[in-house]
Amino acid sequence: MIVRWEKGECEPTANAIIKIATYFDVSTDYLLGREDDFGNVTISSGNVSGNGNTVNSHNTINARTIAPLSASDTDLLRKYHSAPAELRKAVDKLLS
Repeated sequence: MIVRWEKGECEPTANAIIKIATYFDVSTDYLLGREDDFGNVTISSGNVSGNGNTVNSHNTINARTIAPLSASDTDLLRKYHSAPAELRKAVDKLLS
């Protein structure tokens, strides 16, 4: 099925997107490219307000302000997010 999505022959259903997000322990917005690793959501149109969030000129809702990550930290974060859930849990346990 995923091969058909990659070829553009069909699109995933909402249910499939939710199952994939659950499996990888990420948000559906992250899978759809609307959210980065830090919870910042990018919107394509419309106005968003509330919850103390602001929309900047690039249409990105900044969830929090943090210092930029180094290239090596970014690589580690991407590896963590793509790891199986059991490995992520082991890493979490090791770091707690």
